[in-house]
Amino acid sequence: MKWLKILWKKPCEFLSSIRASVGKNNEAPIPANNPNRSIPEIIAREEHIIRAIYHPMNCNSKTGEIKMNTLRSPAGKDEVSILRKSYIGLNEARKFFYDNGNPAKNRNYKGFCALFASDIFDHGSEIIPDFIPIEQHANIVHGYIVKENQELPVELKLRLEALLTLIKEKNRYFEDPSPASDNWTGRPYKIE
Repeated sequence: MKWLKILWKKPCEFLSSIRASVGKNNEAPIPANNPNRSIPEIIAREEHIIRAIYHPMNCNSKTGEIKMNTLRSPAGKDEVSILRKSYIGLNEARKFFYDNGNPAKNRNYKGFCALFASDIFDHGSEIIPDFIPIEQHANIVHGYIVKENQELPVELKLRLEALLTLIKEKNRYFEDPSPASDNWTGRPYKIE
């Protein structure tokens, strides 16, 4: 999979430069090739990766269980937005997730799930640093771009189901009891 990182490095830098020129909220992030960057481009296997859970799009309204689309790329893309928890405080990550919610579009921040980078690598996917809109941002890439209303390839579906099972079995979904608060009030953050 090392070849995928090499292939993605230049396109990601190009996309980062385009995004940086546009900026979000008129703030230009630190460019990906800036030597002052405090976060490494190489993602270590032991890094903690967290993914926002939004209700009702990522969790079942009746059971509260997270859905497979939590780890699925949007139609026409191969990127699942995540944060590198090893380089961001839990409250800062929660604020980022909360601020990126959109209640008008049924995108209400509900919590997050956590994985080790190795979990993602071992299930056949990669993590590409994005650094946009914040330094700690990255994307999981699965190697597939699925069109709108298209079924996932069986191989990818099995990989995502295995990751979802891992999240459930290891209790790595952290529901946020008070999403709008400044401080985490849920169960202690720890993943094994």
